[in-house]
Amino acid sequence: MLSQASLGAALGLNNLTDQLQSQVMSTEGSAATEQAQYQELQIESDANNTAANSVAQAASHKMKTNNQIFQTFDGIVAGQ
Repeated sequence: MLSQASLGAALGLNNLTDQLQSQVMSTEGSAATEQAQYQELQIESDANNTAANSVAQAASHKMKTNNQIFQTFDGIVAGQ
């Protein structure tokens, strides 16, 4: 048979266990949300890097083409 004090302590412990479980669930939910946000940012970063590389390649190609045009023009001006 439980004494009144033991029963009160058991109820208090159950209460604290429920609160702790609620806090753990809340923390897990927050962590999952933060992980999803991080993954989204990583995907955006990867996409931005891919776009930047594409722009850099296009600019390099244009510079090479312009260089060839200028060389041809210089040859025409020089009478070649």
